[in-house]
Amino acid sequence: MENSVNCIINYVKNNSYMEYEGHEGDELIFATREHGNVGDKTPGQEDIQHVRDLAKKLRTTCGNIIRVIELEAVDEWVQLRVRLNPIEKD
Repeated sequence: MENSVNCIINYVKNNSYMEYEGHEGDELIFATREHGNVGDKTPGQEDIQHVRDLAKKLRTTCGNIIRVIELEAVDEWVQLRVRLNPIEKD
């Protein structure tokens, strides 16, 4: 799992302005509010599009180890959640 996690973290780090927030079980979490409106608590459309594009590229690059990729917007934050394939856990 270590190599799988590093593959994804390094890809996001080198191809995005998103920050690695940590993991919960087999799920890696990245987030940004680079273009979000903190006062209005709304996500930036640029961030949403960035995460969509990043998810597509990540699926192409590390797709064999990824089970699910989800985008979630909470207030001004946009999160990318990446779940690994069960076989990659051990």
